[in-house]
Amino acid sequence: MRSAVLSLLWRRLIWGVVTLMAVTFAIFALAAASPKDPLEAYLGVRYQYTSPDLRAQIGEHLGVDAPWIVHWWNWMSAAFQGDWGYSRLMGEPVTMVLSERLPYSLILGGVGLLVAVVAAVLAGVVSLRRPGGFVDRIAWGSAHALQAVPPVVLALLFSMAAIYIRRAMGKAPDPTEIPWGWAIAVVALSSYPWLTITLRQSLEEALASAHVQAAVGRGLERQAIVGQVFSVSWLPFAASVGQIVPSVVGGSLIVETVFGIPGIADAAVRAAVGSDFALLAPVTVVTCAFALVGSLLADLVAVVVD
Repeated sequence: MRSAVLSLLWRRLIWGVVTLMAVTFAIFALAAASPKDPLEAYLGVRYQYTSPDLRAQIGEHLGVDAPWIVHWWNWMSAAFQGDWGYSRLMGEPVTMVLSERLPYSLILGGVGLLVAVVAAVLAGVVSLRRPGGFVDRIAWGSAHALQAVPPVVLALLFSMAAIYIRRAMGKAPDPTEIPWGWAIAVVALSSYPWLTITLRQSLEEALASAHVQAAVGRGLERQAIVGQVFSVSWLPFAASVGQIVPSVVGGSLIVETVFGIPGIADAAVRAAVGSDFALLAPVTVVTCAFALVGSLLADLVAVVVD
């Protein structure tokens, strides 16, 4: 098993580096294709008050006329040395922006996914112990219903519910308060259907397998049969967790925007709108890295379970 884990880590590391480099390459290529003047994006509102001669000097200093691939190479070289650049919009180094905002995104996505996994496992236990029962029908039906609802719709509905409940309790709106419970619930509910359906299907296939039917025929205790069923159902379930990690990352970004959580989603949106590619490139890299690492961890769990 050790050799399998090391082989998986080595392959994923190589492909991960190639993927992240390709993402940054694409970002700088799109930046070059943008019709917006890079010098105007850099100066912001000061652009119209800057004289043409000063604009030319600033442009020469920044090297805005250089090919975009040169800018990409310079940025990559500095990034590997720990210098991720300076964000014009945030007015601080990019590393500072990431260190301030990453904890919010990690808490939202990580806790939301954990809640979804626990809820899916509990739903699987209920369906296995009482197939076709009332609770089983509720869990199965809710999973299919939530599967059709986009995360942005859930986020808007929960945001409205939070506002109405707060008003009903006689509390004034507090823009500084982060509605963690509502936001985590949206991330969990967005991930819960896929995990529940995958686990339920795996359990049904395991119940129909030959060795489980043989265990039933030998009259083994219910607890032993449950253990047999779950032992062959963890592998596809762990794989489904790995497949859903990128969706969790994307859903968390939507939830951050709707609930006003100061995570990396807000930084990404502001960087894209304001053409702050010095910030957009690192934020995109970090977001992709989280998706890749989450998928890797799920695959490692699948190897151990197998």
